[in-house]
Amino acid sequence: MENFAKLLQSPFVQTVFDDASKVWKKFNVEPGSFEWPESAPLLESQFYVQRLGFHVSHALTWFKQLDLAIEFLSNYEYSKKQSSNRADHLIYNVENYLIRLNSVYDRTLQLTNSTFHLCLGEDHVRHAIILNNYKIAHRPAVQAALRAIKKKIEPSAQARHELVHKHSLLDEDLRKVEMLYLNDDGLGDTAEKKGAI
Repeated sequence: MENFAKLLQSPFVQTVFDDASKVWKKFNVEPGSFEWPESAPLLESQFYVQRLGFHVSHALTWFKQLDLAIEFLSNYEYSKKQSSNRADHLIYNVENYLIRLNSVYDRTLQLTNSTFHLCLGEDHVRHAIILNNYKIAHRPAVQAALRAIKKKIEPSAQARHELVHKHSLLDEDLRKVEMLYLNDDGLGDTAEKKGAI
């Protein structure tokens, strides 16, 4: 969470939120509101600030949840009666982390679209479209940063694809842990005989 705290205090985030709060106050809109009143027509600059604030806050929420996913991996409460065991908890949180990790790049592309006011609809924000956009193509540092993020999370991209579209995580070590807990629950023998495992 230390890195997340630093991110919140970054000059970029602070400036975006300060500017957005001025727009909200000017139009008497509740900060962070999803509904923008029709009676509050925004100038282009105000629209930019409002949309950028929206995408920064949603990117930050995702990054915080990614940090929390790591924390949740280690906080299974053995003393409470639960319908899940430690293996269920572990597998759920590992899969959740992999899905969230690979979505970081999607949030980063949305944030890039807003930051540079590329005016792409959210459904059209894609790696190639962003990197080939005139405003980004002429900013090598931005292209390099985006490519570095994509490269960093790419090794887990296939695992995320399989989790979302095909099946649960196939990992031998996790499977061994699951088997140990199934046996502790008295389910291991029955599940093996039925061919479920």
